[in-house]
Amino acid sequence: MTSQFRHILNLVRKTGDTMIVTDPNGDDVFVVMDLDKYEALLGAETKEKDLWDVMKPANSDSKTWDMEEMNEQELAELEKQYNEFANKNVEKAIEENMSKIEEKPKEDDNFGEEEFYLEPVE
Repeated sequence: MTSQFRHILNLVRKTGDTMIVTDPNGDDVFVVMDLDKYEALLGAETKEKDLWDVMKPANSDSKTWDMEEMNEQELAELEKQYNEFANKNVEKAIEENMSKIEEKPKEDDNFGEEEFYLEPVE
């Protein structure tokens, strides 16, 4: 093992990062990473990410969107994505609520009481 490759492995071990290595001719490209991370990458479930998966924790030093800094194209794309999301979820919520309404048994209008007719006594 060459000293250069050993140096690369030591850097990967120390930093925990992933490194890209090419052969001297630049023909082949390889990725050097920790074996546990690689196995986790192979075994990772391929589920669709939602907002909660990609959202940074509260009080973290992460950049947030400032809508005033967005150009018209970015705002239009954001509005389009929001409308698609809202329409899909609103329709789904309406369907769920309609099925709940249909499943509800009819309640007695008299609140479970019997009806009586009372005549005044003279």
